[in-house]
Amino acid sequence: MKCKLCDSVFNPYISWSLLLSMDPIFTPILCPRCLKKFKVLDVTKVCPICCGSMPCLECQRWLKEGSFKHYAYYEYNDWAKEWLNRYKIQGDYQLKDSFNQMLYHILKGYQRKKYLFVPIPLDVDKYNKRGFNQVNALLDSCHLSYELILSKKVTGVAQGLKNREERLQTPQLFECTTKKHYKKILIIDDIYTTGRTIAHAYQCLRPFADEIESFSLFRAHII
Repeated sequence: MKCKLCDSVFNPYISWSLLLSMDPIFTPILCPRCLKKFKVLDVTKVCPICCGSMPCLECQRWLKEGSFKHYAYYEYNDWAKEWLNRYKIQGDYQLKDSFNQMLYHILKGYQRKKYLFVPIPLDVDKYNKRGFNQVNALLDSCHLSYELILSKKVTGVAQGLKNREERLQTPQLFECTTKKHYKKILIIDDIYTTGRTIAHAYQCLRPFADEIESFSLFRAHII
């Protein structure tokens, strides 16, 4: 089959351990060469609270607001930036299947611990322009259920167009659409930059959950 990023022809490889496991098997859409360009974060060399570079003081800001625990899988390198550009900006919906085997494996672990998955929402204008929520689509690709209990307020400049200080000064982005109470919530986003967006989600959901953690596909570091 053809790689969805570089168009090279490759034979999908399925390991014996995966074949013998109880997990569903997803057909790869990216060739091994392209997949290797995404750099997996070394958990022994990043902040245990937010997966940021060490030494890390960034997450202390969010800890002052309450409990905070974030896990990310890939470093936001140039290749990840190119992938996100094609997926989010150009709207290449088929790229939602790029990491479904890995995401299923990681998120299933949270699901076994009874976490409710809550994706970061889009505002209506951006959703109408793109045609899909990129985080919802990643979860749909893994066949994992989630709850849309966050809605995004109407805002001005998009987060991606702001510098670090502008992001950190952004007022509350979200509203909670439920009055139910949950034991555990996992907030899910595509990328963590300054943490402002995810910290807003924590703040919004704290009154409705006993325990909250968060996960993102990528972890960025911006100046």
